[in-house]
Amino acid sequence: MYEDLEYWETKKRNTIALVRVSFEYLTDNNKLNAESIYGLCQLTWITRSGDYKGDGYVRAAKLPGLQRIFGEELKSVDEEVLYSHFKSIGVTNPRKTARLVSKDTGFTNFRSTYRNSSRKWIGRNTPKLKSILVSAYQLKNDNDAEGAIRKLMSLPKVPSPEGDHTTWAEYLVTPLMFALDSRVRFPIMNGNHGVNSQYRYLGVRNSSTLEQYKALMETMVDGGVADAIELDHLGDGLEEYLEGKDDFIFVKSVRKKPTNANTKTKKLTSKDEEERNYHKSVLTVKSRNRHNEMTNNLLDMFGDKAMEGGSKKCLFDVLIIGYFEKGKNKDLLIEVKSSNAIPDVRMAIGQLYDYHRVVSKDYKAGKAVLIDGKPTDYLKGLVEYAGVGLLWFSGNGLKSFNLD
Repeated sequence: MYEDLEYWETKKRNTIALVRVSFEYLTDNNKLNAESIYGLCQLTWITRSGDYKGDGYVRAAKLPGLQRIFGEELKSVDEEVLYSHFKSIGVTNPRKTARLVSKDTGFTNFRSTYRNSSRKWIGRNTPKLKSILVSAYQLKNDNDAEGAIRKLMSLPKVPSPEGDHTTWAEYLVTPLMFALDSRVRFPIMNGNHGVNSQYRYLGVRNSSTLEQYKALMETMVDGGVADAIELDHLGDGLEEYLEGKDDFIFVKSVRKKPTNANTKTKKLTSKDEEERNYHKSVLTVKSRNRHNEMTNNLLDMFGDKAMEGGSKKCLFDVLIIGYFEKGKNKDLLIEVKSSNAIPDVRMAIGQLYDYHRVVSKDYKAGKAVLIDGKPTDYLKGLVEYAGVGLLWFSGNGLKSFNLD
């Protein structure tokens, strides 16, 4: 499961980078028009067949989109060809842009029925669309995004080629707005199954686009959802995530966490009430920063193998995929504690057993507490009796106790 999430998160972040660079080129050179806006939309698309990487996708969506943005003479997505072309037309950083184009991009399957007719629709609504997209690129906060949504709601529906059917403008435009938002907070409201399931659960299936947007944003804030990518990945699992059902697991890549006390971030303690109360009393700014530093060190050591919990009742710190090369366990579930104090380790043991009963349904994982400093004999005896391992940093590596 996590491999698919990793794949789609990477595609979305690649698309964000490519769309923003392309948009900057267009606005810097006064080339933001109906054709180039259509090209930007094409950069967010995937093909109906599910061909996300092959020549079919490149021919059908990616290359035509690039041609509408950077010129019809662009005939290949080969990095060297791209670099030469971008350099010749004055792209600010031609090598970086060429590398972005060479990466896997696209994430939304806008219905093929409307792909051609949307080009004419964009032409009829270009002034409003330019204003909306500039707003999306410049978003500073969620209130600004509400203003962009209000502008979007003033647009007519997108008609089919024959004019006998229509689809909502947000299905076409919000994926592009998502890709332009540097905060990665603007939601993808493209009408797919997962999005509609979220609307139904939140009670806004038949509400206005603005009310749907507000409901999604409230869910991100109240539910501790990291960003719009994570919200989209939750899909029809949002209800299970928010209700904290025991059989729901949502793992995600460990991201670098701030080690500066002045850095704003979502609370580390969005777990159950007992844990919140505990952390309020004992996690000082210093220890919280140290906890994040230790987690970041694990990420540096294990890279893409390091996952973290995402379901509300299973917010484990780290799951290392493929930690063990042999034995009954394959993976390792780790609870990070920024001390080697006995009460912290006792708490970590309880957390590990609670998280493990959920994680074990999908992963063969051992259990370990990562502590800050060399363990005492008492701690070794405690974890040995509990059937849990100990980890601590030593030099540039990890040392362990009671790990098979």
